[in-house]
Amino acid sequence: GGRVLADWPGLAQGSLYQGRDLAPTTELDGLIAAAAAQSFGLDGERVARTLFGRGRGDGRGGEGGQGGMLGGLLRA
Repeated sequence: GGRVLADWPGLAQGSLYQGRDLAPTTELDGLIAAAAAQSFGLDGERVARTLFGRGRGDGRGGEGGQGGMLGGLLRA
């Protein structure tokens, strides 16, 4: 907690999603894959590929690895 894992979009009216909400900065599938991999000690690439049909190598995100942007997502 307490950190932004992407470029901060800002709170200007033009940066808000649908003019009212903070714009998403991380795809949820990457977040889910990273949380599952880190929770169960699994290979993040394999989790992302199995759950969502992709990994980091396809240019579409899926940051499910143990490292990278979402490394250290969970703490004991």
